[in-house]
Amino acid sequence: MADVTPKRARLIPLALVTLSVLTLSCDRASLLTHAFNGRRLSAPLSKPAVVWQRADGSSYDIARETAGRVTLMYFGYTHCPDVCPIQLMNLSIALRTLGADTTAKVRVLFVTLDPARDTSEILRSWLQGFHRDFIALRGPLSDVKAEADRLKLVPASPEDSAGTSSGPSHASAVVAFGRDGLAHFIYPASTNPAEWAYDLRKLLRDSVP
Repeated sequence: MADVTPKRARLIPLALVTLSVLTLSCDRASLLTHAFNGRRLSAPLSKPAVVWQRADGSSYDIARETAGRVTLMYFGYTHCPDVCPIQLMNLSIALRTLGADTTAKVRVLFVTLDPARDTSEILRSWLQGFHRDFIALRGPLSDVKAEADRLKLVPASPEDSAGTSSGPSHASAVVAFGRDGLAHFIYPASTNPAEWAYDLRKLLRDSVP
């Protein structure tokens, strides 16, 4: 079978590994000076009550499939030249650091905003280049955009956005749902693996006040 993974999707993760791994050696004590590294939402938001499609063609009921698990949702597209690979690589490094037992309690959902180009095969191949447990989802574009808007994933400023003339503009943040099924925080693209690892442990262990 031909390799449908865009070349930059294979090259960017490799280029980021060294830089991202180095962030894990930062002073962990500095992370303990505040409760969470994410930006707190003004009010908690519920998970999307939708059934979209996985890359293998099966239905995926987001609320049911992720019940009781910390769930991270990111809206982007496979041809994204920078922000999408950075977010996914940093998450991948954080989860590998935390180990399989912790990873089993976390769901990472990547929702495409470019379904015309992001076929099921492209999505599966591209996303598994970051982490085999990441879940690719496709849905009606109008519904996907509506959920992204509801989750406050609308670029508020140029630094919060991604996209080029060849792809859709989109928020660069990941929305994080706790075990209670509510999103209390969003995480910008500047979140490094050490910060992700710290917050994932805390989201799994603690209730969000």
